[in-house]
Amino acid sequence: MGLEQLRRKRVARMKLPPGPATISDYALVRRQLHIFERAVNKFKSDVGLWVQYIEVAKREGARALVGRITARCVCITWIRGKTC
Repeated sequence: MGLEQLRRKRVARMKLPPGPATISDYALVRRQLHIFERAVNKFKSDVGLWVQYIEVAKREGARALVGRITARCVCITWIRGKTC
């Protein structure tokens, strides 16, 4: 998960002027979130995985996604009798 942080540090170190968003600005984050999405669909009862997914989404600034993930986590874990 440190690859995106390294990319951001490199951009800051090179002092590149801010421009329009490129594919590299969001492709890695999108891939990480998609992998988490597939994982939580497969392992619905793994509360630790849900928490990691929420933390990554928070760190990347995906506020709307955090709300949707949290709602799904509460719904699924409530049905299964665990706490999130």
